[in-house]
Amino acid sequence: MTDHALTQFDQPFGNDPTQAAITQVPDRPKFDDVSSRLEELRAFETADILEMMEGIKTAIDMSKHAEAFKGKVRETYIACNLALNERMGKSRCPAPAFRPQPKRTNFPIGSEAALSNIARIIDMHFCAMMGHTPVTYEGSKEIFGEPFDFDKALEFSSTPGKVPAKLKILDLDDEETIALCRLGNMSLKTGDDRSAQKAFFDRRKSYLVRLKNRSIRGNPNHEAQADLLAVGSMLKALDYELTGKNLMLGCRLIGRDFGSRPSGYKYRYQKLIKTLRCKKPA
Repeated sequence: MTDHALTQFDQPFGNDPTQAAITQVPDRPKFDDVSSRLEELRAFETADILEMMEGIKTAIDMSKHAEAFKGKVRETYIACNLALNERMGKSRCPAPAFRPQPKRTNFPIGSEAALSNIARIIDMHFCAMMGHTPVTYEGSKEIFGEPFDFDKALEFSSTPGKVPAKLKILDLDDEETIALCRLGNMSLKTGDDRSAQKAFFDRRKSYLVRLKNRSIRGNPNHEAQADLLAVGSMLKALDYELTGKNLMLGCRLIGRDFGSRPSGYKYRYQKLIKTLRCKKPA
């Protein structure tokens, strides 16, 4: 079965390995007009938007086949994610994969399929806000233009295709230069990225329990400490060196900020690891 992805590239691809991932779609879909809701949400605090997303997640997860993903729920979900994407790099704000997000299935139908398509658009917009600019294929360059072309992103997202082919077309397949950006995505990511995200969430739970059981001076923020330690686990899952810079970038993907000096992140991390390795006082 042919693997399809984006449409309307300017040139034929001949023997290009991604040609099997490209087709023509006659009727170009239109992305939701969420401009009014987005403008409202730009005035909201990040914490308030995340709380709103928690409620949306619950509503969608409780509905069969994500049937709640329509009308105002759909509009607000999209606008919340776009509003947070716009803040990436400017203020403390988690990437899409680290926000409250509805569950998605491997074989989506109906509203589930619509939700999966929107998730990929949110990922692309997030990468654009992080400064990613495709250079290989004309169609993907148009999506990531100025302004971001949501209609073309929807066309790309809703056309059937395997994730590796779509990552290649979007220039998101480079392991060395784009992994930390791609690591913030909900859908457009590799199997290794998915495993690293899972490592973060799994290890965060265990670190939080261990930190709460330790006698640490002062009034520590166990949530923040567990986040920093779990970022280390996420980076190690990708075989990334635990440098201060990588720890800082990882923390910013999950919405944590411990200052602007990479060395501070490395110092905090090492101190917490040492604390957990020490025997608990009798």
